[in-house]
Amino acid sequence: DHRDLHLSLRRQRQMCIRDSDTDIAFIIGTIHFLKGDIEKTLSYMNKVLEIAEYDIDALVLKASILADMKNKKGAMECCDKIKEIDPKNTTMQKILYQFNEL
Repeated sequence: DHRDLHLSLRRQRQMCIRDSDTDIAFIIGTIHFLKGDIEKTLSYMNKVLEIAEYDIDALVLKASILADMKNKKGAMECCDKIKEIDPKNTTMQKILYQFNEL
């Protein structure tokens, strides 16, 4: 049926746009990170994570920033998600060690 095909193609297009949006937000956030603007970096990582809750790159960057800010609760929340998808992630392990959670 043409309607099913149309809906399927529309869903696929929306998924691609979502992936593209997360990539763009991550890149912009990384640029702000390199410039030293931590608040804007966190804002963009949060945008990525609103769309893709388990984006490993955004979680690792956000956890690292929060750990550097001594925000244990926030860093641990990110680490919990990282642990679910990449239990051997070295950045997560360093953060857990930093907060004596390992």
